[in-house]
Amino acid sequence: MANDYPIDLCGLEGEYYQTYADHFAIYLPDRAAWERMALDEKLRIEHRLRHCQEIVGEGKRLYGVDLSPLLPQHLMDEYDLPLCDVANLDRVSLEAVDAFFHRDAERLIPYACATIFRRKRYLRAFYTAFSVLTGNNPPLLFETLDENHRGSYRYEDNQLVVNTLLLVSSDPHTVMRTILHEARHAFQYYAVSHPWRVVLDKGLLYEWESNISYYFRADEGFNVYKYQPIEADADRFARRGVLRE
Repeated sequence: MANDYPIDLCGLEGEYYQTYADHFAIYLPDRAAWERMALDEKLRIEHRLRHCQEIVGEGKRLYGVDLSPLLPQHLMDEYDLPLCDVANLDRVSLEAVDAFFHRDAERLIPYACATIFRRKRYLRAFYTAFSVLTGNNPPLLFETLDENHRGSYRYEDNQLVVNTLLLVSSDPHTVMRTILHEARHAFQYYAVSHPWRVVLDKGLLYEWESNISYYFRADEGFNVYKYQPIEADADRFARRGVLRE
């Protein structure tokens, strides 16, 4: 019987391995249930997995044992996603802004003198410098939108869209703020969807989850829209990045 279990899978053997395999099979959600789960439920599952790992370490003296092979594929996939630290996103986005203006001062054709096509190229390079830290890392698209609409993060398609009209101005500050603002939304959605893969205050996570579920559009009252948690956070992030406020 001893060879019926994959001993090398996670450092467990025989019935001990089967106990955890059966335990996980009972309480871990299937893919459909996982996708419907609220933030709090996902965090409880992560806590339980960590607790199981600690028990294995203490009981079998197998510290650092990897239990991930016992997980269903959709939960193993979670651990393959990038780990995003909000502090790194804040720091690298600031560095990206500084690098943009430093390079622009040395360009043969600076932003103010560039064509719309070239400005898009400059802005994509700026965005690429920090976009991976948003987790979702959406592609940056330029589209002609209503003049009162600077941009959006389309979470259903994971796309960051910026109004091409913003590129008409020779001053890049507004369009850079828009990119930062919408990139922050991409991070917010990633954090709420994949709470195991972010380093972030849990209170802020719960606040974002609630606001995403009960989001106010601008046409429902501009002040309510502007000061709701995810919009206020994205605005602070963008203003700090470009204006250092």
